[in-house]
Order: sequence, then structure tokens, then C-alpha cells
Amino acid sequence: MILSIQSKLSTFFIAGILTAQLCLPQAQATTTVTLSMPANLNLTLSATALASYTTWIQVGAASTPDGYNDNFTYQWKVLSGPGLTLGGPTSRGMTISNLKNGTTVLQVTATGNISHASATGQMLIAVNANATIVTLSMPANLNLTLSATALASYTTWIQVGAASSVDGYNDNFTYQWKVLSGPGLTLGGPTSRGMTISNLKNGTTILQVTATGNLSHASATGQMTIAVNASAPSPTPTPTPKPTATPAPTATATPKPTATATPAPTATATPKPTATATPAPTATPIAGVVPRPEYMVSGSINNAQLQSTYLPMGAMHYETLPPQKAYGPVTGLVKVATAEYATGLLMSDGTIHQAPVYGPYTLETPPFPAGVKFVDYAGGLHQTLSIDTTGHVWTWGANDSGIPGAPASISSSLNIFTPYQILTDNLGNPFTAVSVRGGIRYDGALKSDGTVWLWGDLSNGFAGNGTAGAITYQPTKVPFPAGVVIKKFIFSNIVIALDSSNQVWTWGGNTNYQNAQNLGRTTGDGTAPGIVPGLPPNIADIAAGDGFSYALTTDGQLYGWGSRGQFMGMMGNPATTDITIHTPTNLQSLLNLPYPVNVVAANDGTTHVILTDGSMWGWGDDAQGNVGDGQELDYSHLMPNNNVYYAWDFGHGDLLVRQPVPIATQVKNWKMIYTNMSAVYYIHAVTEDGYLYSWGRNKTPALMNGIVAAAPNAANIRAAWPNSWDVLVPMMVNPFEVPNNLSTEVTSPYCLVNPTVAYCDEFNNVTGQDVK
Repeated sequence: MILSIQSKLSTFFIAGILTAQLCLPQAQATTTVTLSMPANLNLTLSATALASYTTWIQVGAASTPDGYNDNFTYQWKVLSGPGLTLGGPTSRGMTISNLKNGTTVLQVTATGNISHASATGQMLIAVNANATIVTLSMPANLNLTLSATALASYTTWIQVGAASSVDGYNDNFTYQWKVLSGPGLTLGGPTSRGMTISNLKNGTTILQVTATGNLSHASATGQMTIAVNASAPSPTPTPTPKPTATPAPTATATPKPTATATPAPTATATPKPTATATPAPTATPIAGVVPRPEYMVSGSINNAQLQSTYLPMGAMHYETLPPQKAYGPVTGLVKVATAEYATGLLMSDGTIHQAPVYGPYTLETPPFPAGVKFVDYAGGLHQTLSIDTTGHVWTWGANDSGIPGAPASISSSLNIFTPYQILTDNLGNPFTAVSVRGGIRYDGALKSDGTVWLWGDLSNGFAGNGTAGAITYQPTKVPFPAGVVIKKFIFSNIVIALDSSNQVWTWGGNTNYQNAQNLGRTTGDGTAPGIVPGLPPNIADIAAGDGFSYALTTDGQLYGWGSRGQFMGMMGNPATTDITIHTPTNLQSLLNLPYPVNVVAANDGTTHVILTDGSMWGWGDDAQGNVGDGQELDYSHLMPNNNVYYAWDFGHGDLLVRQPVPIATQVKNWKMIYTNMSAVYYIHAVTEDGYLYSWGRNKTPALMNGIVAAAPNAANIRAAWPNSWDVLVPMMVNPFEVPNNLSTEVTSPYCLVNPTVAYCDEFNNVTGQDVK
């Protein structure tokens, strides 16, 4: 930040520099002083760390660019706030200490000894000494049905997960258990992390444990309930032994995840979902796991429990949840296609319905030729692809960088709103496929013979042909060794493919990204496909976000690798520091999921899984409500120069949920999750009985909930305040229930209190109508 100030004449800004001028009466000359201020500080510390915290601040050397050879003196002072100690209030650089919780405003004035001109600047030091810095995983609640005789001799083992501090402290923790309420029991070790409990009584006992760090002195508290029903006539006690390292469930325990199937080209591949509620599947818990408590029950948020899970890089914002509408199931839904700003539905009758990016929200069908039906549908960044029942690929949307898949002579002139049928590949052969994928500025298709074909901007090694690659206008085959048959591929900042032998291949990203870390292998330069070593032989599915990749086994074990291990359960300091997982690692010990994984999906910053018990869990960057646990980031606190909550200033790890949390626990039968790595900051998910939910950023009508940003055709309001319409927990939607009448224009909350400022004045808050 470069500042300067003017005296006696006028003040003006030039290229971000506030200029100060001094008129000298005798010579009628003007002297200008420039002063560069240090960046504002945002500190999140424990109270103990704050007491000993010191840091160095320094302004840039002031100067007078009009001929004076000034030496400058600097005078610092505290303008407002709780204050601090200045190590050298007349120095250009100094230490500051004795910081207080809150925001202190410092001012410095630089004065020249010859010109006597001066410039004044300010900086902010914001301290949050109230952050929770300890995470604690509680054991699952117990529900016991025993005879009175069995109850008298019953004992079991309980254990909390090892507490950890996430801001750099190397704490050793003490644990303190106590009975909060209920008939009580005997604790075998009330100061131990794990212990036996005995002498249980009929009724519900609530236990509380507090973990306290020996260095940070920070603590986290959790609770568990033990409900005993000793009135049952048939005694069926089953003592639970002390957890031991038990192998993961065998490959036959859990069916292969349904997310891996590549749809055959038929318009009726998916049966019509019924409205009958489907019970949660029977599942076997993973031995030794101590799952976290449920933070959300029927849409309510327990803030006390949330606080022990998150490391806020800025202040968190808890949104007031809108009332949940009751919709029916989306009958015949095959797939939800997601792009940055657009969402569409593929139905079992082969039709496609999409929400518009601009204008009122009325479901529309792209202008395909009459009678064309589809079997696959996918979104990229600003483009969409589909495959019809004859195997032909259609593209529409962005028409730059070869994205349409058309010859170079016509590619950039194609109408972005009219689907284009790809006729031939780069060799002039007729082109058909069985599935499609969309990326940032590139697209791809999988043929029935297991070959991968890509087009668009294939620089950075994405072509996979051993070169850096370039813009490729028509589908071009990726060379694999003879005999390799690919059954699925996905895009992230690399390309990942799964072959028919259940081996995982990676390539791409050789210049713009941290290639070696993201490929998951140490051989090859990323310009050609290579096998990811160290994975088990039963890989069933793959998923990836920005810097984190996953491989899922048939028995529900999740492996991960990439440059952003902190998005896969790794702990580090601070949350935004990348922690590389160089090679595939079984993530169970990091994620501590209570059941095997059945479905995994990832987007730019978050990961969601459906477990074999039908529950959904999520983790990753929650800055825009992506995780779905009822919170997002208040950007006005993260960036002091940005004083509007809904204005976006997003960076990876701004509000990082490091450990999985249960999502919408009132739903017990999740089936599939739909999202995308191409700047998609929202999620759609469907249940076994066809009910559709959505959550996350809704800058455009991507959530298909009928809410549209005010003045949608101008798009200025949503561009200025894009987080105004976010939905922070899964909310039920059904775009078909109110056809052609879904649009409800809603302005930004910022505009409700500032209706006449630029862009806000494009919408009349009283009439609910666009004005421009």
C-alpha cells in the first residue's frame, strides 16, 4: 500500500498513490512526498501466544521526487483501538509487542528536513485472541439394551481421538472426564483418553471430556451420551472390547461404488425413482474408529461443537437458514451436470433441462434438432457437453481455445448458445463416444474401445503425447501403451484415468502447477500418461480437486495424494500452507470416517463422501458454504480493505474444515453427489428415493432453487457481491414443480441498506423490478 498526503492545495489519487503537495509561498513551488505503508496485519492467536508475540513493521523510505534531497523523520502513534507497544515510535522500522485483542489503528507521518513537506499513512493490526485452536474427536454415542442381570456386570471401553492443536503448538494434552447429568456410571480413568466404564444405570447419562494443551493452554470440550434400556426381557449383552488395530473390511463387505459405472448409450439406463422412502443400508462400522458427534440435526447448528473443528483464517459467518420447502422427488433424474455458472439435468427420457446463466430463471432445453435424445451430459468451466443415443458428441458454450471441438476455421465463430455436433476427429474420422468430461479450457470423451480423446487448450502436457502440447481444435487420441483400456477419466489440474485392470494413470500440468506432487508418482515429467504406484489392486473410482486427488477401493478405502494435503486431513500451520502427500496414502487414519466410503466427489476446494451407512460427510474449504455445515467466511473481516461481507476475495484455505463433518444428518439414504473441479463452488446431491438437494454459492441460478440475483441481465450486482445468495446447508429443490414460474429476483443484502450506490440502483427494492 503506497500512500502520500497533500497540504494546502488539493488532494488526488494517481495509480493507487495518494499524493501530498506543499505550496511554498516564496518560490510558489510544489513538493510531493510519497510514503509506502506496510501491509495490514491479521493475527489469529491463542491468549498465551498473544502475550509473548512480537513482530517487525517498517514503512518504505519516504521520498520527494521533485529535487529536494530530504532526510526524513518518522513519527508513529496509536490512533485508535486497544493499543500496543511501539519499539521505536520515531523509527522507520521497529518491533511491536504487547498486542491486545481487537483492531488497533497505527498512524505514521514522514516529514522532510528541507522541504518540510510530509505524508501520513495508516495501517491496521487486527488480533483475534479468541480462536479455538484444539480439535477433539468424540466417541460415538452408546445405545444399550440389556437385561437387569447383564447390566450389573456390563463394562465397555470408550476413547476420544487424540486432541491436536492446529496453530503450531506441539502440545501434550490432558483429558478430564466427568458426568454432566443422568443416573451416572463409574469411569475407569477420568483423566485418561481411553478407559473402561462400568456400573451403568438405567436411563441416559451424559459424559463430558475436556482436552487441554500444556503449551497453548487452549482446550476443547465434547460430550457423549450413554442411553441404557434395562427393561428388555431377553438379555443380549455384547461387551465391546478395547479398540485394537483391526484390518479394514474385506472386499466383499461393501458393494462396488456405483459412481464408477460408465453409462451405456441408452436413454433409459436409470430407472424412475419412486417416492417411497428407502431405509439406510446395513453397514459395518470400521473397527477402532471414534466418529465425531453429529453437529447438525434437522438443520440446526451446534456452534459450540463447530468451534472445535475449524481453524478460522478470518471471522466466520453463520447464515440464518431459509425455511425448508417440501418438494417431491425429481422423477427420472439420471445426472446433474455442473459448470461454474450453469447447472443442467439429464433425464431418463433422454432430455436435457438447464438453468439459464442470464435472465429470469426458466428451465430451458438447448436448441437441439428435433428428436435427439441423450445418454450423458457434463459441464466444464463455461461450456457444456452431451452425447446422444447414437454416440455423437455435442458442445455449446465457450468457443475460444478450441473448446467446441470444431475445425479451427469455424471454431471461434460458432454461436455459443447453439449446440455444435462434433463430426470428425483430428484425422478426419467420424467421431463418436460413450461418455464426456468438461474441464477449464479443454474437454474430453471416452470411446467404447477404452481410448481417451481430448481437445481444447492442451498445453501444460495435457495432450499426453510427450510434448508440452498446444491448442488442439478437434478430438485427439491420448497415446497409452498397447492393451490399456480406460474405463473412466477426470480433469483437475492434471488428468487422472482408471483402466480396466484397476490401475490409475496421471499426466499433465507440467508448467503451471506443482506437477511432481500432483501426479502421485516420481517417474516421468507429466507430458505422457504414467501409472500411479502404491495403490491396491481393487481401485473402483477416482475423484480430484485443486491439488488433491483420490482413489477409492471396492471395499471403501480412500487413498489420496497431491500438493494440498491439508485438504485431505493433514495438519499444518497455517491452514493455507501447502502440505504435500507425494504418493498415494490411505487416508483413514487422517479422516477417521466411521464407515467405509461408497461414493467420493470433489470440486475446486471441497470433498464429500457417502458412506456405506447412507450418511454424507464433507471437508475442505468452507469459505463459500461449500461444505454444507451452515457456515461460510465473512470476507469483510478477512480482508480489512474490503468492508463488504458479500464481496468475494477468495483464496484456498480461507476457512478450512480439515476433518470430515456429517452433512444433513436428517437424511440417511444419500445416493450420489454432483459437482465439478472447474471453478464450481456448489454441490447437488440426490437420495436413493429421488429427492434432490443443493448448497453452496448461488451467484447464478446454479442451485436451481428459483432464486435469481437482482438485475440478472446486467449481472453487475452479482459480480460485485457474488456471495449474497449462498445456501449453507443442503436444501431440497425440484426445478420441475413450478415450471416457467421459478424466478424470484433477490438483491444483495448490501443493496438493501445501500440502494442508491452504483449497481445497487439497477434494482428497485420496493417494486422488486429491474431498473436498468
